[in-house]
Amino acid sequence: MAICRGICRCFCNAVSPGCGFLCQIILYALFQGFNIGTDVGVFLETSETYARCDELSTATLQPLSNDTNLTRPYCVATENATQVLLGEKAATLKLLEGVFFFFICLSGGMYVVHIVVLFPNTCKHWRDENFENMVSEAGPYYQKILQIHTLFLLVETLIHDVPVSCLAVELCAQMWGAGGINCWDCAMTPGELPPNPQALINCEMWLGLLLGSIAIVSIYKGILPLYAWIGNPFCWACYPLRICVVLPAGFLYCVLTLAPAMGVAINRLFDVAPQMKDEMGTIAQTIWTFGMFFWGIIFLLSFLYWYFCGKCLCAICCPCERKEKADGSKEGCLCC
Repeated sequence: MAICRGICRCFCNAVSPGCGFLCQIILYALFQGFNIGTDVGVFLETSETYARCDELSTATLQPLSNDTNLTRPYCVATENATQVLLGEKAATLKLLEGVFFFFICLSGGMYVVHIVVLFPNTCKHWRDENFENMVSEAGPYYQKILQIHTLFLLVETLIHDVPVSCLAVELCAQMWGAGGINCWDCAMTPGELPPNPQALINCEMWLGLLLGSIAIVSIYKGILPLYAWIGNPFCWACYPLRICVVLPAGFLYCVLTLAPAMGVAINRLFDVAPQMKDEMGTIAQTIWTFGMFFWGIIFLLSFLYWYFCGKCLCAICCPCERKEKADGSKEGCLCC
């Protein structure tokens, strides 16, 4: 009973409305900032690999023997590796790195704008009475700031979480040897080959941090709409209970967000990095399967809604009024 009383005190501790909202956006700002920091880590790791490939593809190598002028670098896993193949690998990394950098800048700028818009207004009004309540009963200010916050979260999912996670997985696959070339396994001469080439790739750590931070922020994004619009049937001041009620929506949003990246991992990363398959293969397959299932349901419902509500029901429920031209005649239809 003492444990139950302790849990009840923890989960039903009333917090002022403004303080609750301020705490949640502070946590969001910290996690999203860390998220963008992991993007930079993957980018810097890619830059080192690109520099390695570019160096090998442009270096002047010695002939393989005195009887031939054929030159090629020394590679452990790929006997037929040539400077042309290394140059193609460098070009691929450069292209992916450029696209990745574009999304980092885009999402970083969106994050800064989001914080600049959200924090000053929240700090100014968080002591106001009835700052947070049922959205339908709240004042215009809170309704507006919550709508802006939710819109920013949705846009950040589209321009950061989904594309950056997919690109990060593909970049790691390229660094580990997708396409048959791993630049860390190659050197100008056998004596210059690193003793443990795979240890020079820190992509495993950065990729884990990136996907983990995206998962945490995605859970928050999935929770927020139901948390604010539906609330908790027990009490509005019991924030932990409200979170528990809407937590399944957060996990669903997380699965939908990470499903594309898990698909890239299954089809690209695990073939060249078996250690990653051992570590996250089961989780990736589960997220991919459930993600595709729910995405399929979403697309099916969207199509059915468009077909029946947007096309057929429109003709039944909406009067087909014709547009009146300047000369008084009518043509066309405003609805159907």
